Amino acid sequence: MRRDTWVLGHRPALDGLRGIAIVAVLLLHFGPTTFLGGGLGVDLFFVLSGFLITRKLIEEDREFGGISIRRFCRARVRRLMPAMLAVVATCATASGAIWTLLYVANWSRAFGGMRGPLEHTWSLAIEEQFYIVWPIVFLGIRRIGHAAWWLVAGALGVCLWRVHLAGAASSTMERVVNGTDMRADALLIGAAIAFGIQPLMRIDWRRIACVVALPLLVLVCGMREVELIGVGYTMVGAACAVLVLGALQSKSGWLDSMVLTWLGRTSYSLYLWHYPILYLARGGDLYRIEFASTAVAVLASFAVAAASARWVEAPLRLRSVAHAPQRQRHNAKTFDAGWSLD
Repeated sequence: MRRDTWVLGHRPALDGLRGIAIVAVLLLHFGPTTFLGGGLGVDLFFVLSGFLITRKLIEEDREFGGISIRRFCRARVRRLMPAMLAVVATCATASGAIWTLLYVANWSRAFGGMRGPLEHTWSLAIEEQFYIVWPIVFLGIRRIGHAAWWLVAGALGVCLWRVHLAGAASSTMERVVNGTDMRADALLIGAAIAFGIQPLMRIDWRRIACVVALPLLVLVCGMREVELIGVGYTMVGAACAVLVLGALQSKSGWLDSMVLTWLGRTSYSLYLWHYPILYLARGGDLYRIEFASTAVAVLASFAVAAASARWVEAPLRLRSVAHAPQRQRHNAKTFDAGWSLD
């Protein structure tokens, strides 16, 4: 098997993709009756996270002859917890605050709980559960031949399990949409392209993105989430993977624009803060769409998110990188493209 020598480096286009993802999510939440396809932003976040976290582990393993799970977990806590603690402290009396802190909000939602200004943290819970398990799985799968294909098989297995559970009389929409086992295919697809990136880069993914992936995603944007259950989520994950591969091949263009890259770098704070702000502005009824309350919520979300990214997230992250050993600083700038990567 040919040795993996591909290096990710800093790719501003990935920040741009994350900027698109957070805009899609914001459109869905601010206009839930209009922008039905905004949930695709979460699928794009999942694919990006699976790809970036796996490339981090692959390149650390290649350079240092192994990975440090302890440092990995410590870095995740430093990257995620400051802003999360600030949001939960602000919404301390809200339903599900404890489940948010424990990163099990998705399972609370899956079984009919977790309503209120923190329920959007279900997707962060899925990602955090992935971060906890994946380094251990990586240690087992890294030496297996054709790891990318095994991960694709795993994603297809998730798809089949979701189809089965969706058809079971005892299952609910909440269980199928929120379960980690139901949404892991996008993360596994991202991990698969991380393992197979070297041969994949010989293909012109920009053309495939324009001809296949983008039209598919545009079509899906007009569909309700219930229509995506089953193979739909997996197809969306595959289309998002094509966008990621196309972004990796882009030189300079609109994905590298100042606005999109800023949105991408600020997306974690934007995602955390916009929902409780919108919930408050609309008096707990997210479908009560009024121009004044929406405008106030949009402006407040961006202002608070920018402040959070600058004064809550950045100081600890930059200080920890500056005082870390070489192994921990490895590709620090590269992996800041992801929510939990620094």
